[in-house]
Amino acid sequence: MSGVAADGTDGRDPARRSVGVDEDLRPDASLLPSEPSVNPPPSRRRGGGMLRTIAAAVAIGLVMGGIGAFVIWRYDRAHRPASAVCAPIGCTDLGRTGAPGFTLTDQRGHDVSLAAFRGKAVVLTFMDPLCSDVCPIIAAEYEQANHVLGAAAKDAAFVGVNVNAARGSVADVLGFTAKHGLAGVRNWYFLTGSTTSLQAVWSQWGIAVEPKPDGSVVHTSIVYFVDPAGRIRFTAFPNSSAASMATWSTTIAATVRALQT
Repeated sequence: MSGVAADGTDGRDPARRSVGVDEDLRPDASLLPSEPSVNPPPSRRRGGGMLRTIAAAVAIGLVMGGIGAFVIWRYDRAHRPASAVCAPIGCTDLGRTGAPGFTLTDQRGHDVSLAAFRGKAVVLTFMDPLCSDVCPIIAAEYEQANHVLGAAAKDAAFVGVNVNAARGSVADVLGFTAKHGLAGVRNWYFLTGSTTSLQAVWSQWGIAVEPKPDGSVVHTSIVYFVDPAGRIRFTAFPNSSAASMATWSTTIAATVRALQT
């Protein structure tokens, strides 16, 4: 219950007593103390300005930190070691071993030397034109990798060296090229030559070849990655599983890009 003053009032300031629901409830301004200055004291103004400065500095720091992190991410992505890039296909890093040179004939009938590819990343393997297991899979991986490379394909070469001297004609390597979808790949070279010249290349590159009764051969299956300076950087051993084609195709393309940088 509210208290009552000796004069019969309720003790509240007359200016603050309710005078009816429909009347203005605001007190007479003349009875109130003068309003303080609209501007806050100088000390408060300085404090607010300092807080805003700190907040702005923090925001700038966050933005610059984000930009720095993005730049570092882009740099790391562009400069990752190629050995890390080709790890998904189990590549072996050979350092910078000089690639043995040779000159053979491609499926177009043109003489082609390995030295002619200087300035390009080279993916090189050995194939039998009669092969029906791993060689067609490698051919498909080359075609897909070349597609993944896009514009970068102009600085890459995909090379196959014939391991079947009994099928050493230009027509033989051209037939394989057409059969396995590589005819439209301009930077694909299926190289062949005389038995003597082919055997010399096999020996230099460590390729074992054994003829089979059906005319095909059993041979070492390996992929070499040669950098633009003509050095063997990595090797990998392909398999005959079609399920691994996507991984191989994308990894070959990524490794080529890494060698190009």
